[in-house]
Amino acid sequence: MSRASRPMQPALILRLALADLRHEWILTFCLVLAISAVIAPLLLLFGLKHGTIETLRMRLVEDPKNREIRPMASLTFTRDWFAEMGDRPDVAFLIPMTRQISASVTARIAGKDGTADLDLVPTGPGDALLLENEAPIPGGEEAVLSALAAESLSAAPGDVLVVDVTRVVGNRRERASVELRVQGITSLRAGAQRLVYVPLALIEQVEAYRDGQAVPELGWSGSQPEAYPLFDGVVVATAEPMTVLLQQRLRANSGFTRSRDLTAAEAETLLGYPLQREAALFSLSTQIRPAGMENLNAVRTQLRGQNAVLLPFVNPMKAGLPEVGAELEIHILPSEAAALGVLPSPALLEGGEDNSVPAVLPRGIAKQGAVLEMELVNDNGTLRFPLRVAGTHELSDTILFLPERAGGILRLSQTRPLRYDSERGVFLMYRRGYAGFRMYTRNIEDVAILRQVMESQNIPVHTEAERIHSVMEMDRYLTLIFWLVAAVGIAGSVASLVASLYASVERKRRELGVLRLIGLPGSRMFRFPVYQGVLIATGGFGVALMFFHLLANTINRMFAGHLQSGERFCFLPAEYTAMALAGVVAVAALSAIAAVVRLARIDPAEALRDE
Repeated sequence: MSRASRPMQPALILRLALADLRHEWILTFCLVLAISAVIAPLLLLFGLKHGTIETLRMRLVEDPKNREIRPMASLTFTRDWFAEMGDRPDVAFLIPMTRQISASVTARIAGKDGTADLDLVPTGPGDALLLENEAPIPGGEEAVLSALAAESLSAAPGDVLVVDVTRVVGNRRERASVELRVQGITSLRAGAQRLVYVPLALIEQVEAYRDGQAVPELGWSGSQPEAYPLFDGVVVATAEPMTVLLQQRLRANSGFTRSRDLTAAEAETLLGYPLQREAALFSLSTQIRPAGMENLNAVRTQLRGQNAVLLPFVNPMKAGLPEVGAELEIHILPSEAAALGVLPSPALLEGGEDNSVPAVLPRGIAKQGAVLEMELVNDNGTLRFPLRVAGTHELSDTILFLPERAGGILRLSQTRPLRYDSERGVFLMYRRGYAGFRMYTRNIEDVAILRQVMESQNIPVHTEAERIHSVMEMDRYLTLIFWLVAAVGIAGSVASLVASLYASVERKRRELGVLRLIGLPGSRMFRFPVYQGVLIATGGFGVALMFFHLLANTINRMFAGHLQSGERFCFLPAEYTAMALAGVVAVAALSAIAAVVRLARIDPAEALRDE
């Protein structure tokens, strides 16, 4: 054989392998059917596994309700808690919720008959429930209706939704209304409840109105939640020392839990100013909660006729004056202190026509009459308000005196968030926390992690973690079953292919010997059984793939009533099909090893002996 013909030898061996398979077409056909009989069930099983698990997984992933974390108890969640949880990478959406009873309203569509009782639900940018259920995020004067809410009101996008809010004040029933533009309607998958999705600010306004407060932004009348003073204790000054019986009676009936006699120096440390007149001094204080005006009034009632002077105090609070770069310690200068001849005079803190808070500052910080901004920072945030310099003192360079009520209100700011209404010159309370939340995770795998986080914070929650876990377990079990069945099937097909290829080489010893004798090298001839094994396996895979698609289409049609759009009960992606084909070819090539070994032992002289 010439050198020029040698490059054609690989193609020659392939043509010989194909010609031999065609010559024994009945045997080849039987082998192809045998291989396909093993591969087809494996493909079908793998397609069912992939289609079923992927359908369940996509239903879990695509339905945001399965990624929802729902609180099971009404607790108080602070703004800091929301800020901390909202920064977690596994939290996709988080928004506070008010008390459920405050979110129930009556609604109607303007120009249409009929009303419906609906629940307000807060929403905002990134709300997965709306975005993944064919609805937009509503703006300030907009709303999104659930499918059942829209059906009960015969509403459509673009309609005007009139929301009525009622409350009972005394024996009088009051009602307020707000109009919202319907921006969209969620699909039924979002939930089978009558809900209205609105910005959180509107729900807070509804709750405030129901609590009797005014909502100026919506023109709803009511009261303002003005702040009240709290005190850490009171120094009682009397002409004569109090009896032990009177002291016990004060502790028992005033709400104060601690009491002790004081020296003048100890009183000055508590109050921040010295007493100019001698008096018997006695302190009352609390251990856990600060005292209010009702506690001071209870002490006054018990000391009626004793000519006692009550000097409430607060524990020192640090406050800053950014304009002058000073940080001072707040103390109270009550009006009753004038009876003891103290300096500075409490009269400095009386009156004032503007809406600023009067104060007595250390000399040299600011001129009398100047108005500065005071800044008080604590765990509830930063409180800023205007401060008017009503006078100065020389007692200390770090002490600032405020009126009794103003200082007590600043003590309240340590437990309740406050803001200053500059128009009215009063401190107002605002929301301390929220009763619940709406939370959605980024992935279904994050649900179990966040549930553990909530449980570690003693927050009972409801999740779909068990359902998600069952799908994951099913995936693992089906994978194990698949590989067990596949191992048995592959072992059987390998044994069948090895036996057939070995027998084929054994039957063709004479022909193969002649080929070796006429010059085909053994390194080329070894490819003969390999090519035949790969061709038989590929043919079997092709037949099995046709059967798989036929059965898969039949199964998907049979279960079409239980599937949603785009879902398939039995399905095998192209990449998995390619991987399966590569695996079959690799197994076929390995199965030819026994035949290759037998072919290597054939001596070309055997062909001459047979001749």
